[in-house]
Amino acid sequence: MTIDSSTIEIKGSPLKLIGLLLLAIPLVGGSLLLLSSASPASFEFFIALVGLLLFGAAMVIGFWRLFNTSTTEITITPRTILDRRIWTNPLPWTAIEDVDVWSTHGQKIIVLTVTPEAEAAMGLSKMAAWSRPLNAKLGADGVCITAQGLKMGHAELLETIIARVNAARSLGD
Repeated sequence: MTIDSSTIEIKGSPLKLIGLLLLAIPLVGGSLLLLSSASPASFEFFIALVGLLLFGAAMVIGFWRLFNTSTTEITITPRTILDRRIWTNPLPWTAIEDVDVWSTHGQKIIVLTVTPEAEAAMGLSKMAAWSRPLNAKLGADGVCITAQGLKMGHAELLETIIARVNAARSLGD
């Protein structure tokens, strides 16, 4: 068996990003409203502040990606995968020990368990490195990839990743 020789470039989807932004905008507004009405020492104020930071960051990233949707977000080659949203150096298929799916609030996330050496060499983004231990505590112990905002859906992305990992394993690279 040989590894599929094609390279797949997955770009962002402007329509999906607009949908995510339409969700983020009222969440930021709700956080601001709660923040303005809550007492600074209250739990509500803390929740509003966290919501504002998280949803505000998501909104800023969403707007930035909306204007950069022509760029390739994920590149899948016969030997590697690179998700530019999350890490900077290609990850060899042979470094992936397991592929799993983690679901939260209706969102499916692909979780790659990679060797410690490979994870150290990936060049995780600051956000991915920061959220990695938190995700692990929630049950997503690995490098997380989502199809949110991409032209390729979750099922097809998952199927492609599993096929490439299995092909690399069968060759014993």
